[in-house]
Amino acid sequence: VGDATTLAQASFFGFYDICPWSPAGAEVVLLNCPAGYLQMPMCEKADVCVWTPQSNTLRIVAETSGWNWQHGARQRWLSDGSILFNDVQSSRQCSRVVSPDGKVLRTFDMSVSALHPHETYGVSANYARLAKLYSSYGYGGATNTHLGNGPDDDGMWRLDLRTGDVSLMLSYTTICDRLKLAYSPG
Repeated sequence: VGDATTLAQASFFGFYDICPWSPAGAEVVLLNCPAGYLQMPMCEKADVCVWTPQSNTLRIVAETSGWNWQHGARQRWLSDGSILFNDVQSSRQCSRVVSPDGKVLRTFDMSVSALHPHETYGVSANYARLAKLYSSYGYGGATNTHLGNGPDDDGMWRLDLRTGDVSLMLSYTTICDRLKLAYSPG
């Protein structure tokens, strides 16, 4: 993306496990932030953008504080042409679905790391805990006091995209027990 309005910006997507192309293959969803910004984000915002290569146009559809250099905001197109991305709202990790023109369609009380192929539910770790233990993968602005505090009540979370219900899918205690590891609180 190289027009005059974006020269002072860094455009990136994140991990390669999610396809950035729209269902029709005509547009790419990406993040944009100041080019000189080289730290791990704490609460800084990045723009969620849609780039149309055919016309080399870039439009901002949202902004997010729920991102990092490794994962981006886990932004992705949904099969209906809407866009799902992670954010931080009032110190809580969340995810949003917006239309391609930026209209907020839905906000969920949990982030989404991975999405079921039928888009019925998503799973995620606690990005606030990740920010404390391994800042490269966490969201520095999230505190997530609504999620579990210890190894028995925190771990991998499940978000039902139909109802918005959030539930603990697998605790850190269970993960450590199954892998025969000792839990080290962070």
